[in-house]
Amino acid sequence: ASSNSGQKPLKAFLADPTCGEKIQMKRFAGNFHVSSTMESVVAGLIPWSSIASESRLIEKTETLLKRKSTEDYIFAVLFVIHALVTDIDVVKSDINPSWEKGV
Repeated sequence: ASSNSGQKPLKAFLADPTCGEKIQMKRFAGNFHVSSTMESVVAGLIPWSSIASESRLIEKTETLLKRKSTEDYIFAVLFVIHALVTDIDVVKSDINPSWEKGV
């Protein structure tokens, strides 16, 4: 039995840009893993795929986390929850639709 039996698996792992490279390479959103060259290639070749959407989600959260503001950290987390878990009205109303053209 796994140690998290009965629990849902993680949907994403984000990291502050000040984290080391080992931690940065563990980042993922949905089925897109930063460390996977193949997933990056698929995301580039098939921009309408879920892998590409999840890749763009990582890019957007990375941009927000680099700003180092509390509000942007909160929005990075809200974007992930909105994209991978459940709709969040504040994200829907504040999101720039051009950042995610695949939806």
